[in-house]
Amino acid sequence: MVLRVNDELSFSATAATARHIVMLQNAPVGNGVQLTYIDSGPPSDTPYTTIVIVHGHSYHARNFARLIPRAPAHNLRVIALNRRAYPGSTPLGPADLALLDNTDDEKHTAFLRARGEEIAIFLVWAIENLKVSPAGLSGGGIALVGWSLGTAITLAFLRHLPEYAPAIIDALEPYLKTFFIYESAYATLGYPAPPSGYHPFQDTDIADLPAPARSEAFTAWLASYFSHPCYAANPPQRLSLSLLQLRSPAPSESETFHPPSHTNINPPAFAASADSVAGEHAEKAFYGAVRGQTLKDQLIGAICGAPNTAQPPPLPHLRLVHVTCTRSLWTIQWGTWAFRAELARWEDQEGTERRVRPVEFVQIEGANHFWHWDDPDAFLALVSDKAQSREEV
Repeated sequence: MVLRVNDELSFSATAATARHIVMLQNAPVGNGVQLTYIDSGPPSDTPYTTIVIVHGHSYHARNFARLIPRAPAHNLRVIALNRRAYPGSTPLGPADLALLDNTDDEKHTAFLRARGEEIAIFLVWAIENLKVSPAGLSGGGIALVGWSLGTAITLAFLRHLPEYAPAIIDALEPYLKTFFIYESAYATLGYPAPPSGYHPFQDTDIADLPAPARSEAFTAWLASYFSHPCYAANPPQRLSLSLLQLRSPAPSESETFHPPSHTNINPPAFAASADSVAGEHAEKAFYGAVRGQTLKDQLIGAICGAPNTAQPPPLPHLRLVHVTCTRSLWTIQWGTWAFRAELARWEDQEGTERRVRPVEFVQIEGANHFWHWDDPDAFLALVSDKAQSREEV
């Protein structure tokens, strides 16, 4: 499926956004740990869908704040979580970090399992305490969205769900109906880096800059609108770095240049939605320790379940939707290509070695990594459309 974003975007904050105060709230997720979240609240007295969003590297729940005042128009409730170490949420403790300070794959898997269980407990807490609508023929239910690095945590939830308390699965069954993999890079899915790839943190021209300048370079790259040659062909071509734009485009590329997200809509609010200190604390050990194969095994377990078993996975009717934006980073495009190719191989093996959850791939033309920030109504419309009740799928 291919969708297009609006040709023209509003580059100023709306009055509704300016007036809306997004307050962090607290939710206990066990063992003295709390996660903070923002919540648009129930949009109406009729059944509505609740979107629970798990953010990525550095950019936390407030990066989804532009969705909050717009959610009611789509009959949606938006809840965006702050992961551990991000504003208001409990920092990762010594015992958590000790699971990463080694080369033991089983301990790394235990770390991911624990983070996934926190998501599971939060969802059950939200069902019981926020009184979200259950899934039904007329709407309702929960859609879980993992964005960017956040998909490593949501996939951990799905992979380890059979290991959590049966009461968790029983509580989620009437509610959780859709699972979004939104803008996930190849590394987050466990795929190896291709030769000659690019990342600002590995750029020698950037490495010697002061920390604020390095951070700005990373943000500019992350928030850019890329023009990947692969999408200029008809049909689009795939599986070659030469068909991807690796570095941030320059303003001199006048025909295709689009201002990056951190400069085009309310730059102060965009900057306030990032926490580089939390990003460093929460992600550096994770990225430096966990092997790609561990994340790959997690992806396989989430999508296929345990091999050589006839048992259906928990929540067998869960709908999986993978969303890629065509002007996002090359790392996202590469991850999508790798995942689609491997999913096809898994499906060929279905019935022999594994059961495969169906995955719908959605391509958003003209959007970048921060589609939810630049065009929140289009993002909400897609989620609303895909998060229909299971009985209607």
